[in-house]
Amino acid sequence: MRRQGNCENISESTTLILFTQKELPTGECMAIINRDTQGEALYANIGASAKISMEHMKQAEQELHFLRPTERKQIIYLEGFILPRCKELCHYMVTHYLSGRRWLALNLSAEYIVRNNFHAIMKFACMAYFIFGNGREFCALADKMGFGRDIDKAIKMIFEQHAGPCIVIITNAERGLILVSNVEYGSAKPGKLIYRHCRVDRIDNVIDTTGAGDSFVAGFLHAFLNNYKLKDCVIVGTAVAAQVVTKIGCNLPSDFNVKSITDKMKKIK
Repeated sequence: MRRQGNCENISESTTLILFTQKELPTGECMAIINRDTQGEALYANIGASAKISMEHMKQAEQELHFLRPTERKQIIYLEGFILPRCKELCHYMVTHYLSGRRWLALNLSAEYIVRNNFHAIMKFACMAYFIFGNGREFCALADKMGFGRDIDKAIKMIFEQHAGPCIVIITNAERGLILVSNVEYGSAKPGKLIYRHCRVDRIDNVIDTTGAGDSFVAGFLHAFLNNYKLKDCVIVGTAVAAQVVTKIGCNLPSDFNVKSITDKMKKIK
């Protein structure tokens, strides 16, 4: 099933491709927020995602033709939540899809995902162009590596084991957002390792932080694919996440348009 250009909050240049399986259930998610303690709990059933197989993917390849030529930019996005039940599928995707300017983006997703799937996480991290995670998830990764809570040592180890260009983004870290990269934009050759500590403005009217990390990733990758510099990708990502946390659930305001953010940035430049 295809829909193009008429989806809310999706730009006209975007083609939304959905592969449906009627016999499989969709996913469900429930977030519980304690207003008194500001505590949160998230319960998720990933539904059909847990059942997707290499056969489904091959069928989608034939019917939807979603892979672009390798000289065109395309991101294969892998959520850590998928790994526990779909390791074989994930291996198939990175083995068959990554080539040229088709890059892997890995989201660590949760502390328990990192701890319970450490070897798989490290395998895909060493193949990823982008690695996203929050401070707690990277602390879990560092701990499994034997570095305690030393995130810097964990990052250094990833780059030592990584064969190519890589961009690591740590959100909600104690020192603010951290961006570490050995490439500036779209290059196939890794260069000097650069650390950037990015200040993130405080959001006063936070209602629900569910999906804030995923929203940041979406904004960041949108900007990256539109040729923005890394520091500007961070600005777009944080602007999108800042809108999501002002609503219940992982939702953007109905009048939100990412183009208004990018247009404003162009005028500033």
